[in-house]
Amino acid sequence: MKDNKKKGTKNVYADVNKSVLFNLESKDIGSLKLILNSANEVDLLNIISDLSTENLAIIYRLLSKDKALYLFEQLDTDEQEKLINSLTDEAAIEVISELEPDDRVRLLDELPAAVVKRMIAALSPAERKATNMLMGYEEKTAGRIMTPEYVRLRKDITVSDAIERIKKTAKDKETIYTIYITNEARKLEGVLSLREIFFAEPSVKLEDIMLTNPVSISTDDDQEEAAKLLQKFDLLSVPVVDKERRLVGIITVDDVIDIINQETTEDFSKMAGITPINKPYNKMSVADIVKARSPWLLILMISATFTHMIIESFEAALMIVPVLYAAIPMLMDTAGNAGTQSSTTIVRAMSLNEVKLKNIFVIIWKEIRVAVICGIILAIANFGRMYFFTDAAPTVALVVSLTLILTVFIAKAIGSALPMLAERVRLDPAVMSATVVTSIADILALIVYFNIASLLLGI
Repeated sequence: MKDNKKKGTKNVYADVNKSVLFNLESKDIGSLKLILNSANEVDLLNIISDLSTENLAIIYRLLSKDKALYLFEQLDTDEQEKLINSLTDEAAIEVISELEPDDRVRLLDELPAAVVKRMIAALSPAERKATNMLMGYEEKTAGRIMTPEYVRLRKDITVSDAIERIKKTAKDKETIYTIYITNEARKLEGVLSLREIFFAEPSVKLEDIMLTNPVSISTDDDQEEAAKLLQKFDLLSVPVVDKERRLVGIITVDDVIDIINQETTEDFSKMAGITPINKPYNKMSVADIVKARSPWLLILMISATFTHMIIESFEAALMIVPVLYAAIPMLMDTAGNAGTQSSTTIVRAMSLNEVKLKNIFVIIWKEIRVAVICGIILAIANFGRMYFFTDAAPTVALVVSLTLILTVFIAKAIGSALPMLAERVRLDPAVMSATVVTSIADILALIVYFNIASLLLGI
């Protein structure tokens, strides 16, 4: 029965999609408008996902006001920008004025300055004030992404009075599930949920049921801190306060999802040695990708010259024992892999707030113990491989195996320490990623290798 239901849903979507495309091609606007406004929102989102900007603009103009606004809010910022540019100024202003203040600012950030100025001038005084306030904060701060639309009450009113005020004032607020308690100076004093208000006795005062000293974030704090707070305490929203602890806005969980996606994408890019670009891959031009990748490739190419110099300086020794050459790629790969394992693990733990800088020695000690055990396992396996399956002398096998132990030890120590030290000097820990750690570990692996070979083989 379930499978038939799924097939039926897919068939309905396919029929709607087919009808929309057919009427777009035949320019049957009357039929198209009827189909679009009878379709549900989910089908509409699926239908528009592959449409050109021109066809998207046609569909947008044919939708009812509520459906058009819903559709617009679900588009990514790049698509919103293209759609706004395809509308008349009057239509674009109408769309922008309907958006929540934080969503409006996010869109205006992507538009040309001249267009932004025109759009803001056309807003109502209240909307203009809210927009200018948010745009006054630095990008990627809590103040920039918060919304000033929230429900706040005083602590000395009763539950019954609170319910009446929520009914009167909360209609246009972004969320009503969390109620913030402030004094006359708007200083944050407490918080409680709508559920707690609903189930409390009508005569009880809010100060008797509110949670005092709620978690909050400052307007100048990084947006990522808001995401961490919401994740850590399982909140639906987090209050944003100014330096005097006056409540100026809230950040909701839907905004945090966008932040997490953005920050995760940036971290992955940095860890892969790519300058972050805030665009989906299919929206990037070849020039965008080249700009993001080429600087890092140049840096890594330059760092590789150091490994070449080290090999060149030991060229005479390698001529005496040529078999040492064969182990170089394996040692460098193992060093890079070991360092990357540690750096990736630590960067992730730091992003989830699981470890802090004060734990650096505990973390390094743990990674050292892991390194010793992993290094011994690799050394034993390598010695057996070289002894039984190659013509290498036992002393050469011993040199390579001892190098493995020390290489894994050094690489894991570097991989665990560098991200934390980066944060200490206010750099993004993700910068100390696979590419940086691998380069350093490769150089040190060769230095260790040739020094052990010189000591044990007398070359």
